[in-house]
Amino acid sequence: KYFIARPKTIGPAFIHFGGNYVTRYQFNAVLKKALNVANITSDNFQSHSFRIGAASQSSKMGFSDDEIQDFGRWESKAYKTYIRIPTLKLASQI
Repeated sequence: KYFIARPKTIGPAFIHFGGNYVTRYQFNAVLKKALNVANITSDNFQSHSFRIGAASQSSKMGFSDDEIQDFGRWESKAYKTYIRIPTLKLASQI
């Protein structure tokens, strides 16, 4: 429902209706409340989980390095450490 209502602008996924970015503190607070409502312990979840997922999925979908860097508002090449694409193990490696 959020993405249907979200203004159609380029940039980070989570923004306020006025266009300002949701801060890490705001995101973590809402995430913690949502997990508590769902009876899921929030101990293992933080905003970094979503940064990893967004960077990895964007890379998997073929977005350029510059686009991924812009999406996550990274000013350095540190975003590359967030990209985690699983590799398949050959049966002989198992």
